[in-house]
Amino acid sequence: MDWLACLEAMADYYCWKRDHHPPYPDLRLEWGLYHSLRGGLALAAAKSEGERHDAVGMIAEARRELAALKEADCRFADFHDWEAWSAEQFPAEGEAPSAPGETELRTRLTDWAGPEREALVSHLVAAVEPLSELPEFMCRAVLCPAFRRLFASMAEFQAHRGDGEAAALLYAWAALTGRRLARHWVYRAQWERICGDYGRVEELLGEGLEHIPDDIELLREMAAEKDRQGQIGDAVLLLEKAVDIQPGWPDLRYDLARLYGEDERHEASLAQFGKALELNPVYEKAAISEVETLLRLGELDAAERRLLDLQEQELRSERVYRLLSQIYAERGDPRRAEHFAVLGQQPAGSEDSSR
Repeated sequence: MDWLACLEAMADYYCWKRDHHPPYPDLRLEWGLYHSLRGGLALAAAKSEGERHDAVGMIAEARRELAALKEADCRFADFHDWEAWSAEQFPAEGEAPSAPGETELRTRLTDWAGPEREALVSHLVAAVEPLSELPEFMCRAVLCPAFRRLFASMAEFQAHRGDGEAAALLYAWAALTGRRLARHWVYRAQWERICGDYGRVEELLGEGLEHIPDDIELLREMAAEKDRQGQIGDAVLLLEKAVDIQPGWPDLRYDLARLYGEDERHEASLAQFGKALELNPVYEKAAISEVETLLRLGELDAAERRLLDLQEQELRSERVYRLLSQIYAERGDPRRAEHFAVLGQQPAGSEDSSR
C-alpha cells in the first residue's frame, strides 16, 4: 500500500472536517495524528527542498495541535499516548529514534497481547502487508495506540470510496495498532454491512467471538446484528452475557432494556433502564425510554412524575413535551395536552415566551 498517497487523498476530507466541525479534543487529536503521519512519511520521501519544507510544515501543524490539546488540559489516554510518542519521534534537538525492524516490531506487537493471544496477533499480522515492506516511519507509528483512530478513519474513507481491499487492510492495522484485537472483526463487519452482505457480517463477528468469546464489543455488535435479523431471543442472550461481564456500562443496560421491550418483557425492561440511570443519572435516552415503557404499561401517574422530574433537571426536549401532551390527552385534559403539544413544536429554549 502507498501510505503517503492514501493520506494525500484524504487532504480535502480533513480540510472539510476542520471547517465544518467544532474543535472537539478527539477531532483535534485526529488532525494532529494525520499531520504527524503524513509529515513523517513525506519527510522521509522528500526529494527536493520544497518537498522537505512542506513535510516540516505538516509536522509543525501536528505540534500545534499537540500544544493546543495540552493547553486545554486534555486528559484522555490517546492524547497522552500521542504526546509521549511525538516527543520521542520529533525531539527538539538530536536525532529521531531508529525504526524497529520486522522482528522487533512483531515481538512488540505480541508482547502487549500476552502469550495466550500470540497466535491471534500472528493471524492479524498475516492480514496486513509484510512488515518488512512498511516505511520506516510507519514502523514507528504502529507502536503508538492512538494511531488506531487515524487508521480507522482512513479505512472508513476507503470503504466509502468503494475500495474494500484497502479498507480491510486499514481496519486490520487499526486493530493491531490500537491493541484491541476484537476490532479487526468489528471493523470488517461494519464494512460488509455497508456493502449489504449481512450474512458475511454475522460470519465475521462469529469468527471474532470464537477467538475472543468474552469481548464486550463483539458481543454487542453480534447482538445488534441478531436484532436486525429479528432474532430477539439470541440478541438478548448475547447482551445478558455482556452485562454479566461488564455490569457498570450504562449503554449495555440501555441496549438490553430496549431488547426486553421488543420481547414484551416490560418489567425487565424497566429494571434495566433504572440500572442505566443509576449508573448515569443524566442519560436522556434511557430516561425517555423508561417513560415510554411506563406508558405502554398504562402507568400514567408514574410516567407523569418521571417527566416532571426530567423538567426539573432542565431536560425540556421535544420528546418530553410530546409525552406530557399524550398523558394529558389520555386523561381527558385537552387544555394541558394542547399546551405541551405546542411546546413540543417550538425550538429549544423558547418555551418561556409561550406563557
